[in-house]
Amino acid sequence: MRRRWWPRRALRLGEPTGWFGTLRWRYLGPSPLTEDGAFRSPPTSIFNARLGYRFENGWRIQLDALNLFNTKTNQINYAYGSLLQSDNLFKQCTGALPPQPAAVCQTGVMDYVLHPAEPLAIRVSLTGVF
Repeated sequence: MRRRWWPRRALRLGEPTGWFGTLRWRYLGPSPLTEDGAFRSPPTSIFNARLGYRFENGWRIQLDALNLFNTKTNQINYAYGSLLQSDNLFKQCTGALPPQPAAVCQTGVMDYVLHPAEPLAIRVSLTGVF
């Protein structure tokens, strides 16, 4: 299923040389993760910021703050079936308990699989144009 999203929104200030800054907001709306809508992703909202200085000689120094507000959310959400040895269904599918239909064993246990958003990170960069 495709996730409903809106493009990043940004506020940028600065000139070709001197001080510059950017505040970026990324929002991903809630959406179904399975065709029947039984599993849904929550909305995600993350802010990133940048402050820097461009020198006339082509050098630039900048400070980036990623996940500026240290939002506890997920970058990616999926829902699919898996079959782990710790699941009761695993024992039923491998013969330790009364067997389950093949379709059940092939699907496994439906659950969320996710990648959490990185915590607040600060990055300093010095770049030059030659």
